[in-house]
Amino acid sequence: MDVLIRNVRVIDYVANIDMCDDVLLTEGRIDIAQSPRHRALVIDGRGLMLLPGLVDLHVHFRQPGFIHKEDIASGIQAALAGGVTSALVMPNTMPPIDEKKKVAFQLRRALPHGFDLMVAGAASMGLLGQNPTDIGALKEAGVKAVTDDGKPILDDGLMEEIFRRCRRHDVVFMQHAEDTAISHCAAINEGKLSKKFDMVGQPSCAESSVVARDIGLAKKLNARYHVLHLSCHDSLKLVRAAKRDKASITCEVSPHHLLLYECDVRALNTNRKMNPPLRSKDDLSKLIDGLEDGSVDAVASDHAPHSAKEKRQSFTTAPFGVVGLESAFLVLLTLVKKRRLSLRRAIEAMTIGPAQVLKEPYRIGTMLGERALKNAVLIDPDHNEVFSERRLAGRSKNSPFVGMELYGKVVATFLNGNLTAPERFFNDRFYWSN
Repeated sequence: MDVLIRNVRVIDYVANIDMCDDVLLTEGRIDIAQSPRHRALVIDGRGLMLLPGLVDLHVHFRQPGFIHKEDIASGIQAALAGGVTSALVMPNTMPPIDEKKKVAFQLRRALPHGFDLMVAGAASMGLLGQNPTDIGALKEAGVKAVTDDGKPILDDGLMEEIFRRCRRHDVVFMQHAEDTAISHCAAINEGKLSKKFDMVGQPSCAESSVVARDIGLAKKLNARYHVLHLSCHDSLKLVRAAKRDKASITCEVSPHHLLLYECDVRALNTNRKMNPPLRSKDDLSKLIDGLEDGSVDAVASDHAPHSAKEKRQSFTTAPFGVVGLESAFLVLLTLVKKRRLSLRRAIEAMTIGPAQVLKEPYRIGTMLGERALKNAVLIDPDHNEVFSERRLAGRSKNSPFVGMELYGKVVATFLNGNLTAPERFFNDRFYWSN
């Protein structure tokens, strides 16, 4: 089916394009200023933006092992609802993704959906933090990164060996930066709220101390290093300094750390329990500044589904994690409306930014180049409403943003030039050409 979007703002920073024009989308093609040869679905694009399909560097689709929370099919539906067409899935499944055949399993599951599922392999066998995986074999199987996400690599010798293997095969290592001897895996940030509830909290140095060690090793070994869900100003200062030294250091920030801070946990709402925890208001402000000035490379949802039953436990026993695929870009647009972030940086943070982290800027993060996947998302940036569970297309509903007013709406998502699930999107903007 051909789709013609009229008078839409087209933004593709890899192609250096920001203009208003008609766009024709047909199987495997996205063309500017072209007319359909056959009857086409027409979309009135006035006031809308057409962007490259969004890229999320950090998601948990829970398959194999935890499909009561999410599986690859339901995770893809959540992604498409949020305009995300490329996502990097973490390896902390059961069993973990630590060898070639397990990578192949995940890629096969995504194939019928036409979705760009990218796989992160485990850095240590079984995620046990003892023996490194065969990173060369994992890369051959298709992994885009390695990580033990959910568990930090704390042993210096193991970390050095993983960096050596990553450098040899040009693979980025992604760290869940948490010194558990300092954090005690506490459920809340060490700060105002932990004092109010007389609870043990995680000090931010539990994160920054690991980031400092890792950056030193990565620079020494000339390896690529990425900080997952960076949450505090001290960690950001270390990344910023490493970038000045031209080291191959990148980082991401999660949407909840940009719009919520420690006091937003309030009555110990378990849907606002995540690791790292919500930090101070000053940390939040500094992270937004870092995103605006380019010190933060990407925004990644850390989409971590859990069942309602699991999240109904007490705050200390409920699992860490929140869903975020459907709301990640809406959070960035909300920051744009609040004049805390430029529109350009909001778009870059989920297009070209993550593409550059993975060294894939001509395949993802763009929709117009020859090598591009031809994935795109149509966004209404001015739409605003109270975010509700009905916006959540995945299996789990543990969103920290339910009840909050957010800006932005995904009008349509395109995979390989094709409109996905069009029945969800028909409204007065859609009509058929003669």
